[in-house]
Amino acid sequence: MNGSEVRECRDQPSCTWQNTTAGTYKIKAIGYDANNNDKPVVSNEVTVKVLSAAESANIKVPATVYCNKELNAGQTVTCTTVISKDVVSGYWEVNGQKYTDCTDKTSCTWVNVPAGTYNVSVKVKREIESDYSTSLFTVIAR
Repeated sequence: MNGSEVRECRDQPSCTWQNTTAGTYKIKAIGYDANNNDKPVVSNEVTVKVLSAAESANIKVPATVYCNKELNAGQTVTCTTVISKDVVSGYWEVNGQKYTDCTDKTSCTWVNVPAGTYNVSVKVKREIESDYSTSLFTVIAR
């Protein structure tokens, strides 16, 4: 990290830092191929910005999803999203699949829902910053 080895991550397939100081960090992984231990394998470098508590308090989530949480099979579910002003387009996903009937709409209605568990999310494109995906909202039809 930032040119220094993180010793507690040595020989680990993944690494987690806790209580990290706010700042910008450049991170890359370096490993060795099992067939050629002399030649390192190096990942792409990524830059991660860790925000201070004050900075993170000012972040506005661009979209949040709300739906009927439980319903009977055959009923209608309506989901709505509250979006920020910088969202320019978006679409709904149900169980990871794009639901095209509701593209660029702030609410989505699904009629005659079959029994099952459905994870609903919204993907939005923003004018500034990166694109965003909401947390999953689970709907259960019994």
